[in-house]
Amino acid sequence: MLFLGTAAAEQFPNPFCGCETCQRTRSSGDSRDFRRRSSFRLDEETLIDFNADTLFASSQYRSPLTGLQNLFVTHMHEDHFDYWNMEFLNMSVTPCKPLQVYLSPEAAEGFSEACRLLRKAPFDQMREQFFRMEKVYELHPLPFYETVKVGEMLATPMRGRHEGFFNGEHSANFVFERPSGNVMYASDTGRFYGETLEWLQNRHLDVLVIEGSFGLMEAPYDCGHMTLQSLTETLEALYGQGTLDQSSRVYVTHIAHKGGLLHGEYERLLQERFGKQVMLAYDGLEIPETK
Repeated sequence: MLFLGTAAAEQFPNPFCGCETCQRTRSSGDSRDFRRRSSFRLDEETLIDFNADTLFASSQYRSPLTGLQNLFVTHMHEDHFDYWNMEFLNMSVTPCKPLQVYLSPEAAEGFSEACRLLRKAPFDQMREQFFRMEKVYELHPLPFYETVKVGEMLATPMRGRHEGFFNGEHSANFVFERPSGNVMYASDTGRFYGETLEWLQNRHLDVLVIEGSFGLMEAPYDCGHMTLQSLTETLEALYGQGTLDQSSRVYVTHIAHKGGLLHGEYERLLQERFGKQVMLAYDGLEIPETK
């Protein structure tokens, strides 16, 4: 398991921003403070989210996508799914099988309709690229809280509070039940819905990857991103119901500059409350399998 990126949409620091946090980051000597947009390699065959930074990150961290078969998309914002970069599967000398793309029904419907509209545009080169790209992926809509078997694992999407581009689209936070351990990836989630906590009630997570986008910011209860406060309350609920225990490892990702915290500052606050098993993720961090 490998973090190819751990930032929110604008990267960290935001290249266009001169706020105190971005300025402090630019003068930081800690490489963990510099973050690409979030993407996570679950294993050789499975990637969660695919953005414009994913391609270079896969090269930098020596994690080629040659064995990639499955792409789980949390939602259709551009920092989580960059459709145009899928064209590069057609540029591979070695053959690539169609990528199996798993996403919410609303995301699948909206994305398909957007593609249909763009194919009608009076631009020959664009239309030709669309027709080529249709061969490199297959969409698999996954309703929330319904489990599907993908290879040797079971995958179940949880409904997040974060809204996507398309009508009725909410983020999908995936639970993967695997022979090597259970993993949940919850990016762009906001506070967990009661139905998510209920689904997790009798299940144990070996690894939880969860967003902590807004750090010290104040945000409304139903915000589509976590602050340090809402993240703390969510983790306390998961520990309280036994979904997490002292053997679980928690990694906080999708960090935004608006949260006001550099890597060491944020991780220190988390570990003062929860101990060393809760860590702030960083680009290039590799997680060993649990079993």
